[in-house]
Amino acid sequence: MLVKSVTEKSTSSAAFICGVLKYCIAKKTVIERSQPYQYGFDDAARLIYLRTVVRFQNLDTGSDIEEKRKSKVEFYSQPGDKLHDNLPKKLGGSSLMGNWFPLKSNTNIKEWESALEKVM
Repeated sequence: MLVKSVTEKSTSSAAFICGVLKYCIAKKTVIERSQPYQYGFDDAARLIYLRTVVRFQNLDTGSDIEEKRKSKVEFYSQPGDKLHDNLPKKLGGSSLMGNWFPLKSNTNIKEWESALEKVM
């Protein structure tokens, strides 16, 4: 578990991302848009980091997934899963299919929601 060892050694989010890139744990994908962002995926295609710069002009400019794309994401879900966004629309997240994923309904995301509220 190389990701776990990098996580344990990292003193900050930036240090974690640098460690992931240094040890080639993740494939880095850069999405060039008005608000560029980078995804890092491990070999099992699991998202292990997302990096972006959020500016005031990006806040509350995001959008929900479009209906025509929703069914494509739901194809990978299990009954009861909810669609969730990698980059929240509060921070300018897009309606593009790559920004959305199925999440088990019983997944505890309180820590994520709490961190998001601190940003807002």
